[in-house]
Amino acid sequence: MYTVKVEHRFKAGHCVRLPNGELEDAHHHEWHVWAEIGRSTLDNCGFVVDFHKVQRWLKQITQPLCEKPMINELSSFKDINPTAENISIYIYDQLLPLLYDGLKIISIEVHETPGCRAIYTNK
Repeated sequence: MYTVKVEHRFKAGHCVRLPNGELEDAHHHEWHVWAEIGRSTLDNCGFVVDFHKVQRWLKQITQPLCEKPMINELSSFKDINPTAENISIYIYDQLLPLLYDGLKIISIEVHETPGCRAIYTNK
């Protein structure tokens, strides 16, 4: 399997419901997302997929997260806690229908702060 990993950054705010039931104060992050995509063969140009295409997809997917003051306000997060884990699944679910020709998502990695990351893999 050949893989590529493409990074995208975006700025967005959220407030997370904590395990004790309390709601965090609203705050913003510069989020870092890495999408790792693979397939068993390369295309006729020698690519898994064009890096720029994946960057455009990630920008398109994360744009709605940036448009509201808080991710919590999006309908996609109406009943879902906007944790890094849930944001990684959101990105996975939005990216999946854009893939073609045997492309597979290996993982979606989301960093909300340095040293704190969530990774979703569909294994």
